[in-house]
Amino acid sequence: MKNSTARLFPVFLILFISLTNFSFAQIDIRAVGADKVNERKAQGLLTGQEKYSNSQHQPSAARVIPPGNPQTQSSSLCNCWIERDNTWQIGQFDYQGGSGGPGIPPEYRNDDWSTDAISLPFNFCFYGQNMNSVYLNNNGNISIGATYAIFSAVSFPSNQYIMIAPFWADVDTRGALSGLVYYKVGPTYAIFQWENVGYYGTHDDLLNTFQLIITDGNDTIIPPGDNVSFCYRDMQWTTGDASQGTGGFGGIPATVGINQGNGTDYIQVGLYDQQGAAWDGPYGNNDGIDALDNQSYYFNCCFSNSNIPPIIRSTAVCDTLRLCVGDTVLIDADYLSPEVGQITTSSVNTNGMNGITVLQQTTGNVAHIQIEIIADATNLGFNTIYLIGTDNGVPAQQTSTPIVINVQPSPTASATFAPPSPITPGTVVTFNNTSTGLFSNWDFDDGTTSTTQNPSHTFNNPGTYYVTLVSMNPNQCTDTFVMQIDVINLSADFVCAVPFICPGTCTDFTNLSQNATQFLWSFAGANPSISTDMNPTSICYNTPGSYDVQLIASDGANTDTLLMQNYIVVYPFPPPQGIMQSGDTLFANQGSPMYQWYYAGVLIPGATNYFYIATQSGNYNVVVTDNNGCEVEAVVFDVIASVNLLAPNGNWELSIYPDPVKSELYINGIQSPVQKEISIYNLLGEKQLSALLDKPVVNCKSLLPGMYVLELQAGENIYHAKFLKTDD
Repeated sequence: MKNSTARLFPVFLILFISLTNFSFAQIDIRAVGADKVNERKAQGLLTGQEKYSNSQHQPSAARVIPPGNPQTQSSSLCNCWIERDNTWQIGQFDYQGGSGGPGIPPEYRNDDWSTDAISLPFNFCFYGQNMNSVYLNNNGNISIGATYAIFSAVSFPSNQYIMIAPFWADVDTRGALSGLVYYKVGPTYAIFQWENVGYYGTHDDLLNTFQLIITDGNDTIIPPGDNVSFCYRDMQWTTGDASQGTGGFGGIPATVGINQGNGTDYIQVGLYDQQGAAWDGPYGNNDGIDALDNQSYYFNCCFSNSNIPPIIRSTAVCDTLRLCVGDTVLIDADYLSPEVGQITTSSVNTNGMNGITVLQQTTGNVAHIQIEIIADATNLGFNTIYLIGTDNGVPAQQTSTPIVINVQPSPTASATFAPPSPITPGTVVTFNNTSTGLFSNWDFDDGTTSTTQNPSHTFNNPGTYYVTLVSMNPNQCTDTFVMQIDVINLSADFVCAVPFICPGTCTDFTNLSQNATQFLWSFAGANPSISTDMNPTSICYNTPGSYDVQLIASDGANTDTLLMQNYIVVYPFPPPQGIMQSGDTLFANQGSPMYQWYYAGVLIPGATNYFYIATQSGNYNVVVTDNNGCEVEAVVFDVIASVNLLAPNGNWELSIYPDPVKSELYINGIQSPVQKEISIYNLLGEKQLSALLDKPVVNCKSLLPGMYVLELQAGENIYHAKFLKTDD
């Protein structure tokens, strides 16, 4: 970063800071009393500029790991996190400090204290100057040239502090549940870790874990071209009590960044004072602590007075991503513009790798990009893509961050089993593994598993089981195959298509038995009376009555019997029918709900009354249906159609006139005082007119031209006569 103010060279700034701290740093903590210093901080009377020495400090040189020793691998929580081994050491916070110290071996728990200078066996380039030692300060930072006991952070740039701060805040490791601060120095790198550390005063209900790495700029422990890395695990607090915080939040925010101390060269990631994941860049609103969770930042702080390239924030840029074919992964990255008001654009160079899609892409002081990678079989092996951030500074700077993706082949999981589902409890099921993977893991969904290639398994209890096969290659890629097996008890069950039938008809049965392979049916009163079919058809019943049906179902070893008593009901025979002819009118027996007349075996449409007037000579039959739906038929042969007056059906002699009639039809021969009702039907037997007759005349004006039958009911006698209606 740069501004119009001329900067001081680091060597002079270091000297200035050392002189300004001379008076406090030369006073031994025992001369003023550690308890008194602690009390003054608790009362809010310390500024953090107060710094005392420890005359009993015993210098302890850092253990430098010789070349050739393997470096520990990073973990999955934070891709750039380095797991510790026995080559690390605890920070010896007993050199200089303020409140809460000096630390006491072996853990050196403290509040605002620092270690003695830690020698670096490599050149660490810091804004144009090579540095060979740093101080480790408990409050989340390392410094150059002087220790810092300051517990309330300030925003960068600042002309007071030369500092690299992964999380500058009031760290306090004196709580019982608080972790410690560790470091490790290698030939070309140094790592500093604050693991699960608490906050002032002595709080350990919330804990922070973060890491700082500095290198010679060439060590591959961080991406090439950078020499500083910030890495975070779970971050839970921002502010100590002495920084106006309450419950770990609020007050003076924590600062994340790098400051050269000249007011010109600096990097700021953000200021944190609250819960949540809010983050809008280094100079917007104050940020939420969760925005740091599992994040990593990489910097090159070697350049001075120049446009600093964008800084990437992503969890995916440290380790090689290992994907199996078919895996999908989302990679998010933010590019931070270090300069105020600068604009950065984000992009990706796929470098020929297939299966990459840009899902989100924004431009601004903080640029964002999200890509989706679907591992494709065409990309087997190692692939390198590049996330790119380009700013609009003069000259424009670009950060190109490689991401190595190792695509491994995936197996195909598949299997068969026998016998097929459903099965009965106690059945042994044999599985045949047809997967392409070399290793198999079976889960039978009943609390048991197997690693046998082709296992057999007994399911003892009824239920639905989802058997899962996980097939794995030596490269740890897996595929999953799931099979459903239904375990149910043997049971006999069936249903009849039509259990209520008429005599002489047949019905079918559907077998609903479970886990059965053999069947024996018994049909009382039917033809046939037994069957071994699974689903018997055309079982016929000729005699009215109620009949039992029995089914015995078997799986070859066990049986189950279902007897349905009085299951089939055969209706009584319908009343017999006959046809009486009166002239050319045919009469069936009355009282049934449905009639249908036929001529020469062909249905006569609309002829559904109990009588029918023959319009042509020949053979007629009627099918009569009773209330149960059963049918009976009657036939009459050689009917001769005519238009003569029907003979009376009783003792009266009746006649009608005129015939044909245009309007009024007179009836002659009616005897009184019997009540009389007349009905007039067309030739299809459809009623057209009905009335009580109080005088021997019927008004026929409403009838259409055509042939009609007049029916007169007088007491128990019924009379019929046929007439012709013509136009007026």
